[in-house]
Amino acid sequence: MTSPHAPNPNPRAAGIALAILPLVGTFVGGLYRQPSLGLVIGVGAGALIAVLFWLFDRRR
Repeated sequence: MTSPHAPNPNPRAAGIALAILPLVGTFVGGLYRQPSLGLVIGVGAGALIAVLFWLFDRRR
């Protein structure tokens, strides 16, 4: 029997968002001649997605 608060054995990997979105943001920002702003937006979006994944995994 498992306890109701047993850790989830299959958490989702959100690190890919932190790895890919800053690169995509930099590339897209470069198209608009604002690569630094694209990097910042990419890091922010990646962090937001990672936190959302973490929150949803806590509830599962």
